[in-house]
Amino acid sequence: MPIAVACPCGKKMQVKSELAGKRVRCPACKEPIRIPDAAPAVAPPAAAMGNDLSDLFEEEGMAQRQGATCPNCTKDMKPGAILCLNCGFNTQTGESVKGYQTEAERTLLGHTLLDKAHSDMENEVVMQKKLQGVGMPWWMLLIILMIVTGVAISLVIGVSALTSEDKESSLYRPSGFTTLATTVQPEPFDPAA
Repeated sequence: MPIAVACPCGKKMQVKSELAGKRVRCPACKEPIRIPDAAPAVAPPAAAMGNDLSDLFEEEGMAQRQGATCPNCTKDMKPGAILCLNCGFNTQTGESVKGYQTEAERTLLGHTLLDKAHSDMENEVVMQKKLQGVGMPWWMLLIILMIVTGVAISLVIGVSALTSEDKESSLYRPSGFTTLATTVQPEPFDPAA
């Protein structure tokens, strides 16, 4: 049991009971201090025995644990046990051992949808890595684009050339003449009349 000692410089400290009756240096002023003899242990009165903190913990349902406890879930373990029966923690390797869970247990824990989403995300990442090098190279797409553009331009030029030939032949004709000529037959000219 530690012994309370006060130095003349004002420093208060607790020293081990083995130093009773000896002189030690104060850590603050470095002056020697005589440690008094340890007082004999007196049994506390019966009324004071119930005032320690253990009673308070017991009242609140937090009784002090005795024996081995699981470092993972803090449940009691049998002495000498390696695996916690509550959470499956292995005290020697520091790993949790998972047992088989039925679908109902996983559903109760709410893990079914999360597990599915997690596996879907992992599958997507794997698929993206597989597809990264697949497909046509950029230069092949550029060549195809140039060919399609060339065909479109040549079609536009060809159509405009055909329509311009029709315009050149009808350029010197009055616009309504061909229509009238086909519908009205001219009468022969008689100079005597």
